[in-house]
Amino acid sequence: MGNFRIITSSSMNRLSARLASEAATESFRPLEYMTVVVHNSGMARWISMELARLNGVCASMRYLYPNTLLDLIAGLVIPGFKAAQQITVECMTWRVMQVLPELLDHPGFESIKAYCGNAQDDRALYQLAARIADSFDQYSIFRPEMVLEWDAGQDKSWQPVLWRAVTGGNGMHRARQLQLMRESLRHGSPQITGLPRQISVFGISYLPPYHLELLNLLSSQIPISVYMLNPCGEYWGDIVSARKQAFIKPSDAGKPAPDYYETGNPLLSSLGVMGQEYFNLLMECDADMLNLDEAETSARGDCQLHLIQEDILHLRNRSENQGHKTTIPSRDCSVQVHSCHSAMREMEVLHDSLLKMFEEMPELEPRHIVVMIPDIEAYAPYISTVFSSPAEDRPRIPFTITDRSKRSDNPEIETFIKILQLPTGRFGINQMLELFGSVAIMRRFELEQHEVDSITAWLHQTNVRWGLDAAQREQLGFPPYPENSWQTALERLLLGYALPQQGNLMFGNILPWDGIEGRRALPLGKLCDFMAHTRAVLEMLSVRQPITAWADTLTAVVSLLMSQTGTEDNRLKAVFGAIDQLRETALSSGGDVIVGLDVVNDWLSAMLSESGASYGFMGGRVTFCAMLPMRSIPFRVICLAGMNDSSFPRASHLPGFSLMNGKRRRGDKSVRDEDRYLFLEALMSAGERLLISYTGQNIRDNSTIPPSVVVSELIDYIEAGFAYEDGSRPQPVTRHYLHPFSMAYFPASHNDRQLFSYSRSNHAALLARQASGGRREALFCSEALPPLQENNPSRELNIRQLIAFFRNPAASFLSRRLGVNPSGIESHPEERESFNISPLAAYGIKGELVHLLLSGEDPENSYTVAKASGILPPMAAGQLAFDSALMEARLFTERLLPHFDAHSGTTEGSVLVGNTLISGKISGLTADKMLRFRCASLRGKDMLSIWIEHLLLNIFRTDDHPRTSLLICRDTSLRLPPLDNAKELLEGLITIFNAGMLRPLPFFPESSRGFVEKGEIEARRRWKGGGKGAASFAESQDPAFRLCFARTDPLDNEFRQLSEAVYRPIMELSETQTA
Repeated sequence: MGNFRIITSSSMNRLSARLASEAATESFRPLEYMTVVVHNSGMARWISMELARLNGVCASMRYLYPNTLLDLIAGLVIPGFKAAQQITVECMTWRVMQVLPELLDHPGFESIKAYCGNAQDDRALYQLAARIADSFDQYSIFRPEMVLEWDAGQDKSWQPVLWRAVTGGNGMHRARQLQLMRESLRHGSPQITGLPRQISVFGISYLPPYHLELLNLLSSQIPISVYMLNPCGEYWGDIVSARKQAFIKPSDAGKPAPDYYETGNPLLSSLGVMGQEYFNLLMECDADMLNLDEAETSARGDCQLHLIQEDILHLRNRSENQGHKTTIPSRDCSVQVHSCHSAMREMEVLHDSLLKMFEEMPELEPRHIVVMIPDIEAYAPYISTVFSSPAEDRPRIPFTITDRSKRSDNPEIETFIKILQLPTGRFGINQMLELFGSVAIMRRFELEQHEVDSITAWLHQTNVRWGLDAAQREQLGFPPYPENSWQTALERLLLGYALPQQGNLMFGNILPWDGIEGRRALPLGKLCDFMAHTRAVLEMLSVRQPITAWADTLTAVVSLLMSQTGTEDNRLKAVFGAIDQLRETALSSGGDVIVGLDVVNDWLSAMLSESGASYGFMGGRVTFCAMLPMRSIPFRVICLAGMNDSSFPRASHLPGFSLMNGKRRRGDKSVRDEDRYLFLEALMSAGERLLISYTGQNIRDNSTIPPSVVVSELIDYIEAGFAYEDGSRPQPVTRHYLHPFSMAYFPASHNDRQLFSYSRSNHAALLARQASGGRREALFCSEALPPLQENNPSRELNIRQLIAFFRNPAASFLSRRLGVNPSGIESHPEERESFNISPLAAYGIKGELVHLLLSGEDPENSYTVAKASGILPPMAAGQLAFDSALMEARLFTERLLPHFDAHSGTTEGSVLVGNTLISGKISGLTADKMLRFRCASLRGKDMLSIWIEHLLLNIFRTDDHPRTSLLICRDTSLRLPPLDNAKELLEGLITIFNAGMLRPLPFFPESSRGFVEKGEIEARRRWKGGGKGAASFAESQDPAFRLCFARTDPLDNEFRQLSEAVYRPIMELSETQTA
């Protein structure tokens, strides 16, 4: 037997058993390792577990990756070789950046110069350098002869010239490394000391010809064993897929390609292209072949999955027997394909499917299941959401997610990247608050969550939008105005702490913001400290400097904003590790190129976004992992999720200047072929079940979305070669509903093998819906609360509480009875400056101006105050908005003055109305009326407020005060006459109030008013929004109304009755006059 052996089998278990036998029979010296070359850590872990299971122990194993093996052997056979001196892609990128600008004026570089311009754009130059460096690295592996010719100076085009400038003509690159190893390892050379006793290459489905040549050379010194998963036991080196046959030209005899080529098994010929090429390359090596399947005669089984595997193994095409399809039971679920509406639904379906498998397969354990997903990052949140659901809803399945990027697993990295993005941002409030609330920043500045909440509220109230200050805005190319900036907000907050706000009194151009005193100022100090450090960081990051200097700068940045303990902080180990690697690659490149932050940011983002170690792989739970090539580990159940047409197989595009474009050589890398072969290996490695899911239905219109092409090929093979017992055509794809609580998942009989659910909450929701007859009932407070006790203080009612109730009955109920204060949908504060003043701000300004005009004060100072408060648009737009508000205020004041009395009086008292003692204070009393005014359009809430006050005023009926009321608004005046039945009317309102304390009442100020004034169409328009003026706002979006009535149509008969009971007396008794 020779020194180079190729050991093949269709079973990874048989391959591992052979390796275990080799390990058990081989006697190693103390401290000597058995060297096994694998493609990923997942395979290494599986081998260790298998060897421990078979041999009782697994020890003295050394697992290497292929390139690590190259460097190990090179260090032994090439005198003076050091892996650190090798030209890596990262080092080559910096070298290209350094030398390329100097070569742009040379002949042949015209196209590169046109792309780079004057080489002033660091990012464009870096991106080009990275693509060139990657291409050079590919040349050294796949075109080593060409690279060696370049070293000899035989080509004068731009790429060889740049290559020689980068490598110096004699650098230690992969092509030269291979050349030197050829000379040292040629047959007949003396024995080299220090080599491993033997090398086993296990489970690697593809190696470039470069690596195969090295292994072949190395076999002259030590035994080399290649353990390969061979999906087919027959010779399949010359089969060609039907698709490729269509592109083969007929021979000279005019016979079509099918007469010369065989398809064999269509799945194997289509999916196995990469494996086919690799086997052919191995066959050309001087190696002994050992097929472990030759003595294996037993069939895998008779389920659909095993039959498909047998077809591939024996090179059969079951779909050719059109008249004799293989019969399978209709309940065969060994191969499942699920089409869903979203990634979330895929995970829900997967969870239920796994639970069913645990029921059907009693010996199945979570560790026997692997779920591979092409885009694990996109699916990770949905995996956690579904599989971490409460055990009360459905049985829990232990799981672990591996192969996530370092950035996803470590929030400190995300914070670091956000800090690096500060100089290119606008310091928007949302961006800064997100950074300020990160764990690393809070820990660095010793912040508590309640302090962050307080600071957030202060910043909202001081109207911060974006920009550090006027100077920073000018640097970004914007006008240098200070309003709505961080500096202005800090000045207002600090001055408000030192000098509490006294009306509109300003200190210089600063309007103090009152509300911070005593120990409440501690968070303010931490905010100021954070902003001071941020300014320092901004200055540090706003320069161009050498890479090594950037490494020192970044270390200082982390210390300033993220860590008090420096590089000793374990939580920042990955960040400091990336910074050290940046420094090392710059030093290894032999030069120190000067770049800006954007280049460093791109490099670090790419480095920190790489996949981390596969922690948790095969850790005794269901393993969710990325769909990586050469992870053909056998599991009883293999699930492939996210098999979308856009995600798998991947497509690779070489840059237009790549010399590997054009005719492909055998052995050239193809990620598309890698992925197709990965699917074939997954199909062959599934022990008992194969489950595939994809997003196959549009979530908006339910239109069909095709799956990955490899899934389509599997579906076609099943449909063409199999039939159910009753002769019907199999339907391998199960199409799921959009919602998991569909009735189809909970049938009366559980005979449907396709649609089912284990979710108790979804079942309960369905039962509740069925019990309600399908109506959309309000789920909030379905039963009335018990009445208020007679001795409860709530029986004493203040007029302000009664007014608040009718202005929003639902909010009053939630607050008084449940202690709930609903807020609106939390939205991020607006960062962009508006050139129109907000309606609320305009109303506030006009109200203040009216009071100033009524008191005879000069309103012009109000512009400075409004500008300093940040409620006006910037610059000239703000002046125009204020002038418009002032004009409206003056016109409104002119209407108001004939009715206004600066010396108006007040009255207060209490009266028993039914069982309720109502009290209150009424102000704004002149000689003949109670006056209320708003410089805004008349709203239902205004009418309700003055109506309740008017009723109480008439109940008091004192001779010293009037019994008439007047409400003046911008568009309408409303006058209420004296009433003799005020107590009776108020008693009706209190009855409604009492009912509203038991449950939410469908009374809505604007919609109810619209109903009484114009009918139900107007009421619905105001409820849903879309009208003009006040009706443009959808009253249904009020937080309290949405909470209480979101699941029902509240404009029912009770709504109509309440609207009539409240508004009809106002409409009949009031006198309105349009302005």
